Amino acid sequence: MDATGASAERLFGDLVVDERERGIFRIHRRSFSDPGILVLECERIFERCWIYTGHESDVPERGDFRSRSVAERPVILARGSDGVIRVPLNTCTHPRLARFRRNPAEYPRVA
Repeated sequence: MDATGASAERLFGDLVVDERERGIFRIHRRSFSDPGILVLECERIFERCWIYTGHESDVPERGDFRSRSVAERPVILARGSDGVIRVPLNTCTHPRLARFRRNPAEYPRVA
């Protein structure tokens, strides 16, 4: 195990019980609510691999979009006017964006 894995083991070793020979596998509830664990998951998993954001059926028509949050980052799943599906980070700072994020149904189509 590398130094990073060893330090994670020291920090979070008590969260997982994996005793295969006894047929026991448990995960402590803290692992689902601890902000520090979420930060590590984002750094070590979500920032390093592909993440499922949605299915093409979520945006069937050109101009359709869905606003999502993936690993605590706002993204837009959108089918462009060219029919291609893209998922950019939602980094827009326009004042109407706050309204869009609260109620994306008010904006049924994007170009």
